Amino acid sequence: MVTHISTRYFILIHPDKQKLIDAYNYIKYELETKYMLVLNPKKTMIVTNKEGFVFLGYRFRVINKKTIINICQKNKKNIKKKIKENAWLYKHHYISFEQAFCSMASYINNYRYGNSTYIKRLVENKWFDEFRK
Repeated sequence: MVTHISTRYFILIHPDKQKLIDAYNYIKYELETKYMLVLNPKKTMIVTNKEGFVFLGYRFRVINKKTIINICQKNKKNIKKKIKENAWLYKHHYISFEQAFCSMASYINNYRYGNSTYIKRLVENKWFDEFRK
């Protein structure tokens, strides 16, 4: 008997929506009967390729047989907010310049997938705007 399941995420992709519904029902049944686990209905969905899905801060969609990966709007707002916060902390001597810079650099590295050029520009522009004030 398995007492620990290390997989937290399932992403199933298939062009036939009915097959996805059948797979979902099977997985749900297995998790509930064998492992006493319940899927979170707010985080469980069946969507089309065009609608896409959000996973770990990225929106994944398939359009014209190409996978499109974009960073979610919420994350963009959070990045701007955090850079502004770090600039304030630095200007008021709560953190060093190195700490503020490392925070900015981590955004660029963490968001290197998807529309990373946009994020790099957003981070750099926001960074310089905040530190010019």
